[in-house]
Amino acid sequence: MKIVAKSPLLHLILIAAFWSGSSAAQTPAAKPLDWRDFNAGDGGFTVKLPGTPKLSTPEFKVGPVTLATHAYSLQAGDYGFEIYYMDLPAGSDPDSAMEGGVSNMINSAIGRGATVISNETVNHGNCAAREVSMSTVQPGGGKHGFTDTLVLTSGMRMYTVVYGSLSDTTTTRDVGRTFINSFMINGGCTSMIAPGDAPNSNKTEESIEGNPDPATGWRIIESSDLGVRVLMPGSARHVVQKESTQLQLTHHTFVYSNEESVYSAEVIGNYPDGWHTTPASYQTSIDLTLYALKKNLGAVGFEITPVRDLRLGTNPGREFSLINPARGSHGRAQIYVTVNRIYVLMAFTRSENPLTQISQYFSSVRISPK
Repeated sequence: MKIVAKSPLLHLILIAAFWSGSSAAQTPAAKPLDWRDFNAGDGGFTVKLPGTPKLSTPEFKVGPVTLATHAYSLQAGDYGFEIYYMDLPAGSDPDSAMEGGVSNMINSAIGRGATVISNETVNHGNCAAREVSMSTVQPGGGKHGFTDTLVLTSGMRMYTVVYGSLSDTTTTRDVGRTFINSFMINGGCTSMIAPGDAPNSNKTEESIEGNPDPATGWRIIESSDLGVRVLMPGSARHVVQKESTQLQLTHHTFVYSNEESVYSAEVIGNYPDGWHTTPASYQTSIDLTLYALKKNLGAVGFEITPVRDLRLGTNPGREFSLINPARGSHGRAQIYVTVNRIYVLMAFTRSENPLTQISQYFSSVRISPK
């Protein structure tokens, strides 16, 4: 049972959707602001701005992955306005891309002292979007600013609309609302995605008997190459899926299952060196893996609830409870992110002693990070 969906873009949006303001064109502040309609033409959107924005086309490169973006930027006194857009590669999941953009933006901002005011799914015209507002802290002082960000997709194009102010007042928030509300996709959003070639993958499967553990009678399922060792009630299937994408990731799944229980260990990697550039990107990888977990297990009735943060040496992790009321199943899941890999451990059962068996599984987990 694979619990993390295969997505060639699962972690490509770690750096795509946060506002720096560093490239904004300078315009003298006006009171009141001189709002003008701006049509981005090939950018596919219109918006109201208090001046003419500067267009730049920055590229982000991490390992073999290069992301090209278009950025329209304008600074009017203490107000900053930016619109980013990028076209996602064929085979991408726009929902995962939007989730990744929002997650990385929030994690990065919190790391710089910001506080999330709201994080909501909204209807923007006919577009389903995410809107996040935050209170920010200015460097070198205790003065608080304000940001409001709208993230949405139309087909395979993702837009990030960002407003920022060096102060937080009713007036500054009204300026942001005028800007955010005016942003419109030309012709409205579409959920239609042009067909593209599916990523080639090479899938193999083998059975692993494992040696019996003297203390429990369970089987030792381990791989020194992947740095993982667990105990399972019986022999496990080992499914290996190699993706022919830019990242060339390999997805290993070790799973034991019967009518009552599922025990699995997944290892995804290897991500290129330098993939994680900040602590926030590790948290974003956990968020996206959780998003895939909820998408798959939620579809069959599982409720997933955060339990606690974990550490694997210096690497972050999180633990979650799994409950399926209809099936009477209880379990846990753990996600760890290391420099080059993601580890996902999961177990659930509807046996008479679920806590004993679940605890036995997780107490056996040994991970050697890479």
